Amino acid sequence: MEDKNFLTENKLMNLATAGNSDPHVVPVAFMFDEGRLYISTAEKSRKVNNIRANSRVAFAVEDSTRLKAIVGKGTARILPSHGIHDDLMKKLVIHLVGSLDHPYAKLMMGPNRVIIEVTPTALKKWESPPT
Repeated sequence: MEDKNFLTENKLMNLATAGNSDPHVVPVAFMFDEGRLYISTAEKSRKVNNIRANSRVAFAVEDSTRLKAIVGKGTARILPSHGIHDDLMKKLVIHLVGSLDHPYAKLMMGPNRVIIEVTPTALKKWESPPT
């Protein structure tokens, strides 16, 4: 499936959340695995607070060099980054930075981090020019 390959190949997306306030859009590094998107982030970030109040999210994964994107919406939940999700966090870190020894890996796996898991409910392909 072309959409799955596109999501697997890319590592950066824009994530839109809205808790009880205005919408919030932020670029995030992510991993697509088994039909879900995974993001490591600070536990006290605005996007986490928004998801706790409203689990509905939207996202856009873009490749500006090919003028292609996938936009979608879905539901998100917050997972602890430690304990039963240790292996998932390690897989996410290796996908994004290549090694658990990378300097950024320590930040991503820090004590105040969580994993956002997004289950897409709708995906739409965007291309310019349209095919």
